[in-house]
Amino acid sequence: MKLCPGILLLLLGALPLTALQAPATRAPAKPAPSPTPPPTLEGTVKGPDGKPVEGALVIARSTVDHSDPALSTQTDASGRFRLAVRRAVPHTMRVEAKGFAGSTVEKARPGTPLAVALARGGVLEGTVRDGTTGQPVPGAHVEARDEMAISLPWEPTAGLVQAVTDAKGRFRLEGVTSAPQTVSARSAGAGSGRKNGALPGRPADLYLFPGAVLSGTVWGPGDLRVAGAVVRAEPDAPAFRTMPPPAVSDAQGRYEIGGLSPGTYRLLARHKDFAPEMIADVAVERGGDAQADISLDKGTTVVGRLVAGPEQAVSGRVSTQEIDGQAAPPALRDVLRAEAGSDGRFRLELMPAGAHVLGVIAPGYASKRVDVHVRPGARDVDVGDVELETGLTIPGRVRDGSGRPIAGANLRGYQARSRGAPYPVEAISGADGGFVLAGLQPGSYRVSAAAPGYAGADRPVEAGAEKVELVLSPAGSISGAVVDDAGRPVEAFRVNASPARREGDAPGTMTIGPRNKIGTGNEGRFLLEDLAEGTYVVAASAPGQASANVSGVKVSAGSTTDAGTIRLSAGGTVKGTVADAAGAPVAGAVITVRGPGRDYGSIGVGPQGVSDPAGAFEVTGVPAGTVEVSAAHPNYAEGRVSGIEVDPAKGAAQARIVLAQGGRIEGVVRRRDGTAIGGAYVSIMAQRRGGGSSYGGPGILVTTADGGFVAEHVPAGRTTVTLMIRSGSSYTSAQGTDVDVREGETTPVELRSRDILVTGHVTRADAPLPGVRITIRGERTMMMSFVGPADAPAPSAGPERMTAVTGEDGGYEMIVSQSGRAYVEIERLDGKGSYPGRTADIPDADAFTLDLTFAGATLSGVVVDRETEQPVPRARVFAAPKKPDPSRPGGSGGETGEDGRFQLDVEPGDYRVSAFAESYGRLETETSVASGGASDIRLALVRGLMLQGKVVDGRGNGVGGLSIAAMTLGADGRPAGGGGAMTLPDGTFQISGLQSVPHRVIARSDVGMFGLREGVRPGDKDVVLTLRRGGRVTIHVLGTDGQPVAGAFAYVDAAGIGTSTDAQGIAELTVPAGTVELRARKDRLEGHQSVTVAEGGTAAAEITLAPPTRVSGSP
Repeated sequence: MKLCPGILLLLLGALPLTALQAPATRAPAKPAPSPTPPPTLEGTVKGPDGKPVEGALVIARSTVDHSDPALSTQTDASGRFRLAVRRAVPHTMRVEAKGFAGSTVEKARPGTPLAVALARGGVLEGTVRDGTTGQPVPGAHVEARDEMAISLPWEPTAGLVQAVTDAKGRFRLEGVTSAPQTVSARSAGAGSGRKNGALPGRPADLYLFPGAVLSGTVWGPGDLRVAGAVVRAEPDAPAFRTMPPPAVSDAQGRYEIGGLSPGTYRLLARHKDFAPEMIADVAVERGGDAQADISLDKGTTVVGRLVAGPEQAVSGRVSTQEIDGQAAPPALRDVLRAEAGSDGRFRLELMPAGAHVLGVIAPGYASKRVDVHVRPGARDVDVGDVELETGLTIPGRVRDGSGRPIAGANLRGYQARSRGAPYPVEAISGADGGFVLAGLQPGSYRVSAAAPGYAGADRPVEAGAEKVELVLSPAGSISGAVVDDAGRPVEAFRVNASPARREGDAPGTMTIGPRNKIGTGNEGRFLLEDLAEGTYVVAASAPGQASANVSGVKVSAGSTTDAGTIRLSAGGTVKGTVADAAGAPVAGAVITVRGPGRDYGSIGVGPQGVSDPAGAFEVTGVPAGTVEVSAAHPNYAEGRVSGIEVDPAKGAAQARIVLAQGGRIEGVVRRRDGTAIGGAYVSIMAQRRGGGSSYGGPGILVTTADGGFVAEHVPAGRTTVTLMIRSGSSYTSAQGTDVDVREGETTPVELRSRDILVTGHVTRADAPLPGVRITIRGERTMMMSFVGPADAPAPSAGPERMTAVTGEDGGYEMIVSQSGRAYVEIERLDGKGSYPGRTADIPDADAFTLDLTFAGATLSGVVVDRETEQPVPRARVFAAPKKPDPSRPGGSGGETGEDGRFQLDVEPGDYRVSAFAESYGRLETETSVASGGASDIRLALVRGLMLQGKVVDGRGNGVGGLSIAAMTLGADGRPAGGGGAMTLPDGTFQISGLQSVPHRVIARSDVGMFGLREGVRPGDKDVVLTLRRGGRVTIHVLGTDGQPVAGAFAYVDAAGIGTSTDAQGIAELTVPAGTVELRARKDRLEGHQSVTVAEGGTAAAEITLAPPTRVSGSP
């Protein structure tokens, strides 16, 4: 990276003529305006005795600008604090002090004095045991942290309550809050362990398991050993578990981080006197410890100025986006950042040496990347003027219903149906309510606005539109109380409000409220704020108790609705044992109980427990009904038992779980030429027996320098191993395979990165088609995205992967990651239309030419409101061939303009044309398109076509968190259209955008239960689906030669479930009871078979694959 040294300019101005005249004529100099002081949070902190608390840690985070890092300060001897913040907007404030329970202040407002009173808190007791022997561990270090607290990555002891176990392994943590706690323990001899959701007054037993240790020495300049440096180890792969706790170097500069799982880590270190440091690709092997020394230097100051032209300075934010070619983790971005004031100047302190990338975000301007090279020992680096551009913008204003501006509103713009903007574009409204979303791509955006005290709103806006207004209505609130079945207030609980229906929707604007707004209570009381006007389902949950909900809670603007008292019952109990294959008890297994639905609002993942030294466990607070019980242990594959019936009136349900060792997957990732790829990402997911969601496996692994990866304790059965390509915080599958994992055996896997250069030209009516996006997707495409910071996009270095944009000559090039059958999508850059899709067979070669031609025929018309005859803007219109063509399986789509008109690019033939829009039902018609095209298609949509209903269990109780689908069936019995939803906590659902025709409605649970109704029309009353057990079908898939087919996909369209066949061509599916249509496919072969299975029964079916029936005229 080239160094651009700054140039110091001495600007000498000529003296004005008046300076040479008599002093009597000289005008008095105007004093320079004083800078506006920043807004501050200030107040006092006192203990329960009313005395001030000195040294309390005060942490604040903006509730509006979520990209702002948490700020902190400490109280003085009089208990006072003063903390400068960036904006005068509400903040969430947390106060921590040794010997007291932490306290959280919601919506602390700058300028309003705060008085915080700390309490002594409760006591959390438990025992720490060795996870292998079950014996108590004396001398273990134990710490607890409030799960609702604001974390500070570089303050490792902030909010911690600590203790050491006695000779019997017992610990006592004093001064904890009533909120759920994460309790962790570690011991040099036994390892580490963790428990989430621990509560004071309830025993918290922890089991320690050995893990790798990463240790080393922190060095400063001149071989100085650095004490007091904070060292963090962050896994390179996405971690679904809590990060390992940081370490602090001792007087000799030594640090030690224990309890690490095998993998590759980034090592981060920071000390207040030195530049932070990051060491990438630190490998931690299974069963071994790792050493890594860290060298800190004094750091360099990087300065510059943000401008929008020669004379216009720009205020904004500059943060370090990349460090020596590696993405900077959030913990370092928060410290290696600076604000540019009204003069545009910024100053980054303590920058480490290396080639870095700065990201610039300024209100009203497109984000920008700035390369900076910091030489070792350099005192400062001046990057000079950084010129910003606006690009395409959406300027506007946020106001209330009376026209008053709303300052501090958070604006976000999402570009729908376009892959060019993975992150939303954000802005904060100013004092006059004004905002500018800048750096946009052409097309339509969904612009949302949210501000404290108001209900959020959003609307569709075209990039480049002017004077956009978003009007926010006063928010409503819901209050209430949560009690147990004896009427006692519940202190630790969560409550969420899910919108069931929204009132007063205007055409083109959707008022929104947070779907799962989480709140915790004080002495059983709660208040949920900033809710949009509408009807809600309010649900509450607490550890050790069954959740409950209240339906039909109506919220009005500017008022508070009392939801009354939500009573949580004790629920049922599941008792049982965990043993290994030889019958020996297994201690320390984490037990989780899952019902038919997914309770996203609960604390943790559901009722949990842990097995004791005898292997016994007890889980309380289990909802009545059919549940699945699972056990997870680091030394075994996960075990599950389904079909456990819980009835509190009949006492505890019993479950016995046998844990097996599972199998081992040992693999390698190579390039086409056989060379190894280190640092590659590999996803390993065990397929659920019976179909449905994958449930086991280590998740994503990172290959070692020799391209190798190892996964231990994988459940026996079919497992999917996929090579993933990372882009920012998103991962896309490149190569994948299914393998059969056998108990106690090692399964070898080799993945080859293909990197095929695909080039070609796109033409329409024999003329080049420029400015369209080509995307190629394999038959097995998987994508995963994780929350990450919004970056300034990096410029493309060579062809993009799996996508490209055609040039003026219609040419394109891209890198395709997998060979075989692929689907080709062609769409306009603005996301408003697509061309007919194609299939292509990508060969396993270095390069491949794929030309795409379109006849140029068009299908045009208008979409109107059937009742008013007015045009419907922004309606989506699709045209799909009446007779499927395997080579051209996709239709084309488009969006209507403000006049309701549309034009689609199609090939000549017969089509089914459908249209839908927000607040309208779907309409479908048929038409024919000749070579000259077709016009004047008129589609009249009906407002309010919606299907509403409820899913209940056998006891009539609503079941929330279920996937539900409404589908129309074609002549071949396969789904031809429809929609889907998730049930709310009370089991209710609503699906809009449907046709006014009969639908099959099905609800599916991962625990093997289904609800089914036939012939349901939108608008039907009392649509109730009752969950019942399904049956299990064993499917044997054969090829044209009568031999078993491995890797065929067997599925049930109507239930949305499927899995792949094993090496013997066998797959098992859990299906709805009754007669179902089974299907299987592989490559270009497919087959189907009907089978009848009884509730809770089993059946077998055989499917022989054959080429599909050809459509006349198709290739």
